Amino acid sequence: MTRLRVVPAALAAGATIGVALPFLPLFQPNSWLRVTVLLVLIVGVAGVGMRRVSRSAAIVVAGQLVIGLVAILLLLLRSTLWYALPTVDTVTTVTAAVPAFVRSVTEQAAPVAATAPVILVLAVVFVLLAVSVDALAVTKRMPGAAGIPLLTAYVAAASNSTEGLAFTYFLIPAAAWVALLAHEGTSRLVRWGAVIARPRGGQVRNPAPGILTWARGVALIAIAAAVVLPGVLPHLPPRFIADGLARGDRGGNGVGSSLQDTLAVAQHLGDRSTQPVLRYETDDPNPPPMRVDVLNQYSDGVWRPTSGQLFDTGGELPATDASEAIARRTPTTRVTDNRMAAPQLPLPGTPLTIDVAADRLRVDANGMVKRVGEMDSYAVNYELVEPSQAQLRAADPRGSDRADDLAIDAMSADYVSAILDQVAPADLDAAEQAWRIQAWLRSARFTYSLDLATPVAFDDTGRAVPLDPLSQFLATRRGYCVQFATAMVMMARHRGIPARVAIGFLPGTLNGREWTVRSADAHAWPELYFPSIGWVRFEPTPGTHTGQAPGWTIDAAPTTGPSATTSAPSTSATAEASDSAAPAPTTSEEPGLAGVIADVGGWLRATWIPSTTILLVAISVLITPLLGSIRRRRALRRARDDAERTEVLWQSLLDRLDDIEVRAGPGETPRQARDTLTRSAYLDGASTAALDTVVATLERARYAAPGADLPDVTADSELVAKTARSRRRLTMRIRAWLWPLEGRRAWGEMWKSVDRRGR
Repeated sequence: MTRLRVVPAALAAGATIGVALPFLPLFQPNSWLRVTVLLVLIVGVAGVGMRRVSRSAAIVVAGQLVIGLVAILLLLLRSTLWYALPTVDTVTTVTAAVPAFVRSVTEQAAPVAATAPVILVLAVVFVLLAVSVDALAVTKRMPGAAGIPLLTAYVAAASNSTEGLAFTYFLIPAAAWVALLAHEGTSRLVRWGAVIARPRGGQVRNPAPGILTWARGVALIAIAAAVVLPGVLPHLPPRFIADGLARGDRGGNGVGSSLQDTLAVAQHLGDRSTQPVLRYETDDPNPPPMRVDVLNQYSDGVWRPTSGQLFDTGGELPATDASEAIARRTPTTRVTDNRMAAPQLPLPGTPLTIDVAADRLRVDANGMVKRVGEMDSYAVNYELVEPSQAQLRAADPRGSDRADDLAIDAMSADYVSAILDQVAPADLDAAEQAWRIQAWLRSARFTYSLDLATPVAFDDTGRAVPLDPLSQFLATRRGYCVQFATAMVMMARHRGIPARVAIGFLPGTLNGREWTVRSADAHAWPELYFPSIGWVRFEPTPGTHTGQAPGWTIDAAPTTGPSATTSAPSTSATAEASDSAAPAPTTSEEPGLAGVIADVGGWLRATWIPSTTILLVAISVLITPLLGSIRRRRALRRARDDAERTEVLWQSLLDRLDDIEVRAGPGETPRQARDTLTRSAYLDGASTAALDTVVATLERARYAAPGADLPDVTADSELVAKTARSRRRLTMRIRAWLWPLEGRRAWGEMWKSVDRRGR
């Protein structure tokens, strides 16, 4: 069993998984992490098995590599195998994955789309890392050396994060590595340390705990310093992988800016910095937003693009979907100072021409134009379609086969449907439904705010509100552009209208002839698809932030009722009708208990890592006294005679007095210990007599003939412990009750039992 080393193998796997977590902000969606965790666990289990059959480190490592690579084949390349054997297709897929991964990390700003080639390369990298860490820390018993590959992986993630990593990303792998060091150090120290024989029934004293206490203190101080010091030390300019990953732009200060191509509805779109991200001049008197990307897949409260794959079209740009009958403008904008990260390229409208080399442009699966490498300045001639209300009515998009742009969110589906039936009934045509949805969201009943409202359990009608971010926004009616755009997209999809979220920047600020766009101008808006027109921009975010909505999204013709289909409702009429129909923001009338539960639930969701840690610590503290009591009772039951029973009670008494800092001197006889304890504990006459009885019985237990009948001193020892505790201050008594030495010994024995099984 000593060769298996299950416990250090588990710690090594935990450390490897810990350094995988910092890569989450760099690669999205995070489906790659599930594969990585599974592969790391497979490598760890393989190491346990290989160490059982061989003592050779080379054979163990080789076996782990083979098993890890076979697991990759079965998990990620199964379709290319022939009866579980690699084929030419397998080799082709693997060789193509490497350059695809390199292109992704050098051309895309973080987070990079976790496509199949990216997931495959990440899987191979973390299998190799898991094998290296396990080989050094477990097989070769050199956990200190295992910190080198762990640190290398962590630095690779941290150095490509523009905003820096949260300290929790550091704490998890650091704690796992320190635990590895502690496990190996404890094992060696226990083997070196001498033990002192005790009388029968006595407990062996281990010299290691004092040294280990100092070691734990040093480790905690080192980790705390590593977390705190970066906040007070000056930062050097970041360095990134080529033009990709977390690189921002090439601003003069070396700090970049980019919009993430994954958008969490419960988080902010971007920072509110006044740092410019681009400047431009245009002949358009009313320039549209500068679009950077579009997102159309929504799950778990996060928007994602269809794919991160880019296509080289030889400079050819996607054609417009608008028919000749649709009115349009074709202005030109010249960007003079672009500071956005590659491959993001801010563009207005539908680009017709861009005056850069053809090999510098790429097109993604949604028809968005991207760039390769640096592009400080460029001129774009673009198209802006301006459909009439009649053309929008005539272009019925319902029945479209655009599955990606029609998928609805299951968590919020029922709640959205209930509101939608009141805001935009199903018998209206698609254009009027879109107008009504936008007018309702832009009405005075909604509040634009960068701070989201506290989650609620019920809206003002008493209807239960799901915990997903979209339902919470519709119930509280407080949010910013991300929530408004998400709400309109989902409500449009419920009515069969293809919709997606566009992200980019508002036009910015005009100074003379030059427009300046800043980070604070980051914006998200919905685009709805209408046949023969194309993707049409709507603006549900209130005008206090975005200004007037596009003209084609508002029909000023009056309407006589909510079911009219011949004309669209006016903005004010729609707002009034919709406001009276849908639930209002939750106010103080919210049910008290439900509100408290919702507040607590929201706090727990927002702080699940620290709250879970606190909960586990609290549970450990609360059950420690119980474990101590169980340990004492078990020892008493296992005592073979009265002598061993007395030894157990004496040791228990010493432990309980130790909790209140009343200790006998090292090497003292029972009588000497009695005198020391009597003075230190300030015992009264009754408790002093009880201690005399315990000591006298202990001496008989040790020196009388085996099998002698001895009195039960349980009550006497309890009286001594109770009296001694009553003489101490309240805080010490509470600490002694919550964190008793007997309970801590029980935890230690449980750990040693697990450790022995894992060696």
